[in-house]
Amino acid sequence: MIHTAIEMPAVRLSGAVLIIEAFRCWRRAHLAGLAAAPRLYRLLAPSRRPMLAPALDSLMRLFEDSLGRPPALGTKGLSADEALLLDLLDTAADIATPFGSALRSTRVMMAEGV
Repeated sequence: MIHTAIEMPAVRLSGAVLIIEAFRCWRRAHLAGLAAAPRLYRLLAPSRRPMLAPALDSLMRLFEDSLGRPPALGTKGLSADEALLLDLLDTAADIATPFGSALRSTRVMMAEGV
């Protein structure tokens, strides 16, 4: 018997909410010693943006490297690190570094609705 596909409604999160949810998911995975990419994929799949998982995994890793320390998570509202990441995604000029490339890639993918 052939079954018809069940349509799953897309749950689109705004750009900032998606980035922060992904950031927190990534950080919690690292704190637990787990691979972040599969968890990011599961987080992003309902919004039909699972292809952002590798880009966000790379962005978060490079962000941590740029900070020189583990980034802080917000508990009530945004942490300073979360606010900085959002600000960099919105306003940072093209930076000729791996982190700058990750920022550009993420901006493009978010703009394209990937």
